[in-house]
Amino acid sequence: MSVPKRIWRVVTAFLFCLFLLNSIVFLKTKNVQAEVLISHVKITTDRPLHEHTDIKAFLKSVRLVSPKKSCVKTFKFGLCLNEPDFTPLTSGYAKAGKYIFQIYIELENGYMFVPFDKIKATLNGIPISIVNPMGPGEQPDMTGWWGLTAKPRSIVTFDAAGGKPVPAKQYVFKGAKVKVPKQPAKKGYAFDGWWTDVPKNSTKWNFNQKLYKDLSLIARWKAITTTTTATTTTTTSSHETESTTPLPTEPLTTTTELIEPTTTEALVEITTTSEAIVPDTTFSEPDDTTLPSDDNKGGGDFNLTTFLVTLGTVIFLAALALITYVIVRKKK
Repeated sequence: MSVPKRIWRVVTAFLFCLFLLNSIVFLKTKNVQAEVLISHVKITTDRPLHEHTDIKAFLKSVRLVSPKKSCVKTFKFGLCLNEPDFTPLTSGYAKAGKYIFQIYIELENGYMFVPFDKIKATLNGIPISIVNPMGPGEQPDMTGWWGLTAKPRSIVTFDAAGGKPVPAKQYVFKGAKVKVPKQPAKKGYAFDGWWTDVPKNSTKWNFNQKLYKDLSLIARWKAITTTTTATTTTTTSSHETESTTPLPTEPLTTTTELIEPTTTEALVEITTTSEAIVPDTTFSEPDDTTLPSDDNKGGGDFNLTTFLVTLGTVIFLAALALITYVIVRKKK
């Protein structure tokens, strides 16, 4: 057997072995990628669930933080009262009592949840109550629920009685204190505190006392007056005239005298008012929220398959160059 034929067979055998090796590594890498495991689930909302909470706004604010959006195929959730019929709630306002918040998550191909007893899930930091097993071992989906308690709260409303700004209503837990709102202002009046509205302005509210029921407060005002006095003086002048008429026997003297000067004062009272205007800054509870986004798609990791394919290509080109060199040399 000639030397070129031997070299050709060796190169062919080497390339074939390299092809088999790449195929095995590629299949193994694909299997490894299909076993990416998810063990943590994190869900948040922009408001807690308590008495008087807007249920529609609460559900709209639900966000799935982990796993990432790129890993999730389906994410469903719902809220219901902890009662035998488990009727779903989608609107209205929550009452004090027990609720159930349930989720269902299905992952994309290439991702799996760890066994259900090892999954760690939280809702606003609260650990999940129950994770329902979808089957033994690792699974592509999961379901579970939280038991939530809506605490009783009182509603506090404010009437500024023509002043601005008008404070927003407050939701206060039973036994807690009302927060002091921003003081309003009214043209020509001084603020005299917040008074109970039933009956109107009957008692001034003490913000250090605890609250156990709904409360309506109304602002009380005192008029501001400023007095200025102006003096006006009027003077009347007098003239004195004297005349003498001779008589045959005895001189007669007649004197005429006008009224003496008098001075009168008139007081004029002027009332002025002062004005203080405070900008209107009212607070409203956030309602509209956006769904979570996942801009970090990952990447940048070392890819063994790409490396081996590149290496095989380089070796193949080197072998092809070697064969070409041998053939050219044989012709010479």
